[in-house]
Amino acid sequence: MKAIKDLISLNIFVISLVVLYKTTDHLLALLIVITIVVMYMIKQLKLNNYIKKVLTSQVNILDTLFNSSSDIIIYQDLNNKIIACNDALCKSLNIPKEEIIGHNFRYLFKRKVKSAERYKKLWSEMEEKINQVVKTKQPVQFNEKFYADDGSEKYFSILISPASTANSDLSGTILMSRNVTSEQRATEEALEKGSQLRCLLENLPIIAFMKDKNDKFVIGSSSFEKIINHENEDVKQLSLSDVFSKEYLEFIKREEIELYKTKQTIELERQIVFPTQTFWGRIRKAPVFDEDGNIKYMISMYENIESEKEIERQKEYFIETLIHNLKIPTIAQLRGLELMSTGVLGSLTEDQKELVGQIQDSCKHILEMISMVLNTYRLESGQNHLYYERFSVAELLITCFEDLSNAAKEKNITLVYSASQDDTTVEADPAEIKKVITNLLDNAIVYSNRDEQIIVDITTRNNQLKCSITSSGITLSERDCLTAFNRLGSNAPKYTTVGHGIGLYLCKKIIDVHHGKIFASTDGEKTTTFTFIIPQYNPERTPKEASPLFI
Repeated sequence: MKAIKDLISLNIFVISLVVLYKTTDHLLALLIVITIVVMYMIKQLKLNNYIKKVLTSQVNILDTLFNSSSDIIIYQDLNNKIIACNDALCKSLNIPKEEIIGHNFRYLFKRKVKSAERYKKLWSEMEEKINQVVKTKQPVQFNEKFYADDGSEKYFSILISPASTANSDLSGTILMSRNVTSEQRATEEALEKGSQLRCLLENLPIIAFMKDKNDKFVIGSSSFEKIINHENEDVKQLSLSDVFSKEYLEFIKREEIELYKTKQTIELERQIVFPTQTFWGRIRKAPVFDEDGNIKYMISMYENIESEKEIERQKEYFIETLIHNLKIPTIAQLRGLELMSTGVLGSLTEDQKELVGQIQDSCKHILEMISMVLNTYRLESGQNHLYYERFSVAELLITCFEDLSNAAKEKNITLVYSASQDDTTVEADPAEIKKVITNLLDNAIVYSNRDEQIIVDITTRNNQLKCSITSSGITLSERDCLTAFNRLGSNAPKYTTVGHGIGLYLCKKIIDVHHGKIFASTDGEKTTTFTFIIPQYNPERTPKEASPLFI
């Protein structure tokens, strides 16, 4: 476009000269021509100054960008002499730019490091890459490892490109280098963790896999690949629908709704159906979150517990058989002793009656222990069902006092109910709550001093009934209070009487299924208090299974 304008201007200029030459004298025409030429020269001068100014500005911008870059940029001639470099190279080597220009890397390495031997191989590799670029006129990118002054490893990503003149002749090479140490180390760490994860998955005794929200598998253990019969395939190409049936897949979806809703890990036991195997298993599903806190993946772990279930079945059979074999002869002994004590089998002397009475008490105690063990086992296994009724705990307490009155009289212990005006009505299983109160009172009688009082206090507040039983005598330490309700009983030797350790554990299980809590406290000197708290009215009405306390 500019050329056309100049051509038009030139034609006008020539026509003007011809017209002027025909109509005026030659001197005037010459003056006009000189004037036009001067004006044209002034115009060209202004244009050149403008272009020079623009080019200077652009050069300054490029120079600023060149020297401000954190990447090392070097321009070398065909002899590998450095023609230009940015400030990043000077800062990296701590060498002034004037000492860099005109030299090659061999000189710089030799000047910079104490021992240039370790760089010989590196420089040879770089020369090889440069020669490749010169020969092919194609850029080459590669990574290299350097060593800092402190001996630490530094990783750089290097790009070598050909530099050409305006005539497309090769004038040298441009080398750009970026420090990628942090990226390299992050990559190495990720690869190492990936290797560790793979090793873990290969050796896990459980079946495990990770899937995304679209049910596509991300990774799976070797046991998972084996059980779905895809040992030699990439599980990333599979989804849940490729492994499970449509009906079972719908079941899994319903199971995971709660996990996606609450974003909490779920644990359960159920029948697991895989293409090659079906078994009873323990399942744990956990969410994996993205940076925004949304569920991105889900980890599923399946553990075959068929052997545990078989052991549990054997244990059930053993316990039921043991209880039966102990209970029947004990009941027979009690009936025989009852016949002897009533004189049906003949009269007895006073000493004989006393002995028979002691044996009867012992047999009754054994029968109570057998019943206690059976109740504890049933509670642990979820076989014991509660029968809710509305009753007064205060009235139930009086019944317990009557049942234990003889045991209290032997030690001259007074059972005291600290009555209040509170309504002690609860909705619970009266038989089970009676076992709790009886066990706690019996425990208090056993470990109380003679001629003392056992005080029972019952209060209600915010739909919670609190029952506390305080005795004076052998006390627990604060540490023993924490373990008093453990399955194996208290660690304190003075609280390891046969039958009482398991009795406290049974109390714990009963209170658990009533959605309550039970604990012990002490003043450390004279008194010990056992307290249980249960809801007065439970809207659910369906008790939860007690969690096993294998402590």
